[in-house]
Amino acid sequence: MRRLRRARELVRPSLTVVSFALPQMRLRNLLICVITILLPTPGIPAGKSTLRNTEKHLKQYHSDRSERTLAGLFALADERMPDLIALLDSKDEGTRTEAQRIIRYSASAEGMKALADPERGRFFTGPVPVPITTADLKLFDSEYFQREPCQIGCTFVYALALDPSDEAQARYQAAVKRVRPGAIRAQFKERAVPRMVCDGCKDLAAAVLTRAFFLSEADLPYTRASVLAYSGDHQKALVSVYVNEGALAERWYHVVLRRTGTEWDFVSVVLAAQS
Repeated sequence: MRRLRRARELVRPSLTVVSFALPQMRLRNLLICVITILLPTPGIPAGKSTLRNTEKHLKQYHSDRSERTLAGLFALADERMPDLIALLDSKDEGTRTEAQRIIRYSASAEGMKALADPERGRFFTGPVPVPITTADLKLFDSEYFQREPCQIGCTFVYALALDPSDEAQARYQAAVKRVRPGAIRAQFKERAVPRMVCDGCKDLAAAVLTRAFFLSEADLPYTRASVLAYSGDHQKALVSVYVNEGALAERWYHVVLRRTGTEWDFVSVVLAAQS
């Protein structure tokens, strides 16, 4: 009892100090402190592992193929890059596949370096960002002529057209001969497609349509574009290009752009889906 009484005596002065100090604090400062403590870090669900949360959304995208889910993953890709790289080794095939896809959409140097690992890069999915890595050029050499061109070929051809390097252009000249007629418009067969989309443009989606080298002129009246998401630092953008020429003639392209100063340049183009 004596110890309990002594404890109460020790606590009582502290409570007195707090009750005296609180009226002296400004309510605004107190609220800011409380909000800062209680709110979760932006983009990271409170109380959840980021790895598990990333895995959950990768599985969701593998299941629903929703552009909304893709947009969320793209926006957080740079922040979650360690998670995405770790999930390249997941036991779940769908998770591994989508982890690679999002890394390729993000065009992260760290992520692309991880894909250069022969074990992690043994399969291919998603866009081919430029500048094309040595690992992707080797993948092109080993895979392109063994598959139907527009399963893997068009994605690579888009990248080769955008990459002005001698290594890319030598492969481009050979590859473009195998592209299915009508898959690209005539001017796509020129040496290289200018990478810049616009300089200081306000309507990024409209600018992509004016530079859509991967579409034919006949496609344009039936095409619309929209910005799906920006990266966390707002230096990259994901644009959806939808071509609707009928119920069984729909195509969805995903275009990734990167901003340097006021210029927006192509990073990758991929035919995401078609009917």
